[in-house]
Amino acid sequence: MRNFLLGVLITVLGFMLLWQSGLFTNGGADKAEVMILEEQIKNTAKLVVTESTFSEVFNYNETEKLFGSWLTTQKKALVLVKAEVSISYDLRNLNVQLDPENRQVLIYDLPMPELKIASQLEFYDVQGDYLNPFNAEDYNQVRRKVNNRIRQQAENSGLMANAENRIISELSGLFLLTRSMGWELVYEKEVLRSADDLEKVLPGQSVFN
Repeated sequence: MRNFLLGVLITVLGFMLLWQSGLFTNGGADKAEVMILEEQIKNTAKLVVTESTFSEVFNYNETEKLFGSWLTTQKKALVLVKAEVSISYDLRNLNVQLDPENRQVLIYDLPMPELKIASQLEFYDVQGDYLNPFNAEDYNQVRRKVNNRIRQQAENSGLMANAENRIISELSGLFLLTRSMGWELVYEKEVLRSADDLEKVLPGQSVFN
């Protein structure tokens, strides 16, 4: 966060120096301002990833009846789980346009967030019956159940809120720069007049829905 604010400060100071140098006189203002804004937009166009690690011990226990109700079999396993969960916004696909005539930066279509779960499973004490052994489908079923558990943990952890805060932080640089230059930042035809208004740019849909 400190590096981000430092970058914004350097950009604003650079703008002030260009103003004092006289580059903004004799009709040069629009070109210089557009150049600075384009550079800031370029710096914003990146993949923003928020990650977290989750671990747990999962007890798998599956009972199945064979030959009607005559025979009951049981499968068990102790599973150690370590998972990396990430939420990403690809700001390289952010639609941003400049309107020098009206001194506006127009934002459209913030990309939807993407969820990825990469889990590592270690199986211990795997047990199955002779007539119903522990097989490949059981391993797949364990992985599905584990991923659902990890997904629930990630949803309750506040990871989505952290990802959204990072996006707002990235867009704050563009917002502060436009304000310092006397431009407006506009999202879907609505002028964003304060940093709090940046929340309106968020898609409003969680990756966990």
